Amino acid sequence: MLATFNRENLLTTAIQENQNTFKLSAAPNPTNGYVYISTDRIIRLSAIYNPNGQLLQSGTHNLNKISLDLSTLVKGMYMLRCTDAHGIQEFVKIAVQ
Repeated sequence: MLATFNRENLLTTAIQENQNTFKLSAAPNPTNGYVYISTDRIIRLSAIYNPNGQLLQSGTHNLNKISLDLSTLVKGMYMLRCTDAHGIQEFVKIAVQ
């Protein structure tokens, strides 16, 4: 089946895709202690994973700004996953010194 698109459909699709992501900032990055996460959405869940995908830390929240204590982690790269109230997930790499 062949689909036809007009300019309105394409524009609507682009807007809908944009709603499935959100901006996430982490500072300081790299860190040797706390990292501060801020976003324009309410963070419900956070999780830190090592490079092998093993869950190391997780937490529940109801804020758009959170702090995570990473001082117990060994030097290396980690992945932070944050999930908002709609189940949308965003990821950011965190370097621990």
